[in-house]
Amino acid sequence: ECDWSSDVCSSDLRHNFYFIIHYKGIKIGCANIKDIDYTMKTGVPGIFIGDRKFLLSPIAVVAVYLILKFAFFSLGLEYLSSPVITRNIGAIKLYKSMGFEFTDQVDEVQIANSFCYRQNFILKKERVERAFNLVFQDKS
Repeated sequence: ECDWSSDVCSSDLRHNFYFIIHYKGIKIGCANIKDIDYTMKTGVPGIFIGDRKFLLSPIAVVAVYLILKFAFFSLGLEYLSSPVITRNIGAIKLYKSMGFEFTDQVDEVQIANSFCYRQNFILKKERVERAFNLVFQDKS
């Protein structure tokens, strides 16, 4: 994760999109879709939150949702795959809530492979949006 910035600096901007996550004027992380293959309609999403107090906060959840929505609806991708550290239970639960499935394969550094088809995301999208409306509704 310390090396993510080198990917940003050297990336092909048509096949890699990086977005800085801001909250109340503070940069708290980065969300991305990289290694996009427009022929196969695939890509690799990721999120990095630098400030621990925002890990699995509503801000992080919204960032994951928006990067997936961007990948599937703006870029027209059909399949995303993403490595997830197996001890990051919160990230695994979050990804599953967005339609990701996990393979049983874990590599030597304890990284599991996850994947999501566009249709799986669509099935979860309405439920996620309803939850957002409850959390972020105007209380005035």
